[in-house]
Amino acid sequence: MVARQMNAIRNVPAMVKAFSVFDTAGTGYITVSALREIFEKVGDMPMQPEIVDELVAFADPEETGQIYYEPLVARMFTEYETAKKLKDAGNQAKKG
Repeated sequence: MVARQMNAIRNVPAMVKAFSVFDTAGTGYITVSALREIFEKVGDMPMQPEIVDELVAFADPEETGQIYYEPLVARMFTEYETAKKLKDAGNQAKKG
């Protein structure tokens, strides 16, 4: 589901701006509870709590309770692009 949404956005600045809406203090981070609320309650396709748990673990691996969203978005896109390349390479190997 996250991959589908990332594929639709494909724009790091837009995604950072979307997170910044929830950063009302302008600190550069949002809380874990805010991230949970975003993905469980906001948008057309709310995520299941288990998926949100995985995203939180990815976003806040040290369990600080704070998620700096610019580095998070960068990591998300890096991971997404890497996974996409591996999938594409696997598909090419199956064809050839």
